[in-house]
Amino acid sequence: MITLYAFGRVHPVMIGEARDLRAQWALEETGLPYRVHALDYIGGELDGPAYSRLSCFHQVPTFSSPPSCDKSATPISSSRIYR
Repeated sequence: MITLYAFGRVHPVMIGEARDLRAQWALEETGLPYRVHALDYIGGELDGPAYSRLSCFHQVPTFSSPPSCDKSATPISSSRIYR
């Protein structure tokens, strides 16, 4: 299953303006099964070591899905999505 790492708690000015909404919309349109991992931006979760392993540039959104051969996460950063 695809995991979408998206903003969960942000400053009020950012609500409805973040790129993660576009990524979630695309997943909805494709009909693929996914889950959302809500990131606490205000609490600094994007700067933590766990998220650094998924997105070395600390960008949102990030996707991961287990490959069929070895079940380890394969991150896809937002810089590759929006170019």
